[in-house]
Amino acid sequence: HPDKYVMNIYVKKNHENKGIGNKLYSFMENQILTRNPVKITSEVWEPHNQSTRFLEKRGYKLGATEKEFLLDLQKYNPLENKSKIKRVIESGYKLLTLEQLRKKDQNTDKKVWEFERDVSPDMPWTDQITVMDYPIYLKQVLQHPKFEPRAWILAVKDGEIAGLNNLWKSNLKGEINNGLTGVRRKHRRKGVATALKHINLKWAKKEGYHSVKTENESTNNGMLNINLNAGFKLLPSWLYFHKVFRK
Repeated sequence: HPDKYVMNIYVKKNHENKGIGNKLYSFMENQILTRNPVKITSEVWEPHNQSTRFLEKRGYKLGATEKEFLLDLQKYNPLENKSKIKRVIESGYKLLTLEQLRKKDQNTDKKVWEFERDVSPDMPWTDQITVMDYPIYLKQVLQHPKFEPRAWILAVKDGEIAGLNNLWKSNLKGEINNGLTGVRRKHRRKGVATALKHINLKWAKKEGYHSVKTENESTNNGMLNINLNAGFKLLPSWLYFHKVFRK
């Protein structure tokens, strides 16, 4: 949205409590106010109580909580979840990597974009999630330096992409991040998301990664349960605060 902004302030620990955050905030807010914003969003890591107080003092309200999880792949046993994958395959779904599907269908990238465009509005968030136009999606997503086509697992049925789970390379050695897990409405509640997630966890373990990190909006109970059942452990959350200036 052209009139909605995200603003995050970072101050090194040895420079805290010296008024630097106040100066940065005042400067940035004044810059944004010249653009007549709808709202500003700022994120805070849950343990940083001082940052929460900083934003609340300036009129920000908590809008969303993003739960963060970590899975220790050394403790993850892929054999325990074979039946969940088998069940989906026996239901008529083909489970393929993006790399494999590209070899079968030259329009795969566009179909993936269309899939993400269709499922994103259903994801719980304070604003409806939208996907950028296809040329930008190609550049910012499918050509991103952390993109790994072997770690994009798709469920395909009757020529349609029914579900997707993807992993992204991390800056941390030995860790990989779970991005989107999505399923089209008519294919939900059939175990598709669970199967896709376990295929990717099996792949990550085989590739030598030691952990997988993921985030889920706190009201997305379906994904929260899938992650907990897979063995993910809860970490401190990310808190998203909003300051609304106009409707």
